[in-house]
Amino acid sequence: MPKITITKKAVVEEEISVNQNQYIGLRISQIRKRKKMKQRELAEKVGYINISFLCQIENGHKTCTLDRLKTICEVLGCKSSEILPF
Repeated sequence: MPKITITKKAVVEEEISVNQNQYIGLRISQIRKRKKMKQRELAEKVGYINISFLCQIENGHKTCTLDRLKTICEVLGCKSSEILPF
């Protein structure tokens, strides 16, 4: 299982084990926040993902297809290697 470091309340860092969907969702969320982009803005720019579905992807409850991931990466201006755990 991949591990990811999360920052809680901008003070405490914690390393946790997550499954692949959770890892991808957390990375999307981290990059989106680093770019100071709201979920709604990302969902609108991606075009075919509504905010509820994007939230489920970021929380690891839904799988992000490769097509969606490609579009999300284009909107966020990042490479898929920054999001994928392998």
